[in-house]
Amino acid sequence: MGCHDAKHSIAFTAAKGMPHIDHYEAVGMETAELRARLEAMDQGKKERPLLAFPEGETVGSASCRSCHKSEHKGWNKHPHAKAMETLGADAGRVECASCHATAKRYGGMGAAPASLDELRLDEGVGCEACHGPGGAHVQAPTKDNIVHLGESCPVCVLEGICTSCHTPEWDPTWDLDRRLDALPYGP
Repeated sequence: MGCHDAKHSIAFTAAKGMPHIDHYEAVGMETAELRARLEAMDQGKKERPLLAFPEGETVGSASCRSCHKSEHKGWNKHPHAKAMETLGADAGRVECASCHATAKRYGGMGAAPASLDELRLDEGVGCEACHGPGGAHVQAPTKDNIVHLGESCPVCVLEGICTSCHTPEWDPTWDLDRRLDALPYGP
C-alpha cells in the first residue's frame, strides 16, 4: 500500500491486487507451472490486470486538443498517431490493431478487444491509450479523473503501460528512458 496509493496507481485496490501478487499466486503451483509463469513474465506475455484503467468510454484524441494544444500537436506528428497506417494488410486483424489503436472503452480487468468494432481505428494510439478514458476529464478537467503521467509517476507504471504493447516479441530494442525522451508530447 506504500506504493499503490491513489497518486501512483491505476484503479488499484488491495482486494483486486492480492490474487495477482506473484508469490501469492505461486502457493500450491507445481514447478512446471511456476516456471512457465516466470517465463511469461520475462517475455512480457503475462496479463497485467493491475494496470487496468478505470471503467469508462473513450472520447477520442480530438477531445483533448482544446485544452492540451501543444501535447496534441506533438502527438499528431508522432508515430503513435499514425500507428494504424503502419499495419497495412494487418489492419483488419484485431490482435494487431489492439496495439495500434485506442480502445473505445476501458474497465474491468483490461480484457483484450474481441473485435475491431471495439477500437478507435481512426486515430492510432491516442491520448486515452496511455491516460485512460477521458469522458469524465473532458466534462470536468481535474487530475483526479484521468491517469496523470508525468515526472511524479513511478517508472513501474509507465513501463507497465508502454510494455502492454512494446513487448520483447514485437519491439525487441525497447528502452523506456530513450523512448520517453523522444516523445514530443511528454508522458
